[in-house]
Amino acid sequence: RDASQQAAIGEPISIEENFKHLRKGDLVFFGRKATAEKKERITHVGIYIDSLRFMHEGGDVRINSFDLQAPDFSEFRAKSVVRAARIIGVGEERGVRRLKSIPYFISNENQ
Repeated sequence: RDASQQAAIGEPISIEENFKHLRKGDLVFFGRKATAEKKERITHVGIYIDSLRFMHEGGDVRINSFDLQAPDFSEFRAKSVVRAARIIGVGEERGVRRLKSIPYFISNENQ
């Protein structure tokens, strides 16, 4: 439902090496990376298309790129990308599940 909830499932995919490990349909999460002072905060999600491009919604559906030279490059999104995950093709144990079965939501249910 929310980007932070979506980030809790799936198989983590490295975004290192210029996103070369991403495949079409992988989810890309944006927000703030964890620091010594603050925990990670996921605020936005996009769907990786290919060739460093991703689609996302922020009022309107948009297609942007992580490629600095591309006309649809988004500096804001490039600076705020935190991590990625693969949902499609991942076994049931790591794919889509009911929120109540995810430990994070069980332990934070009353907060």
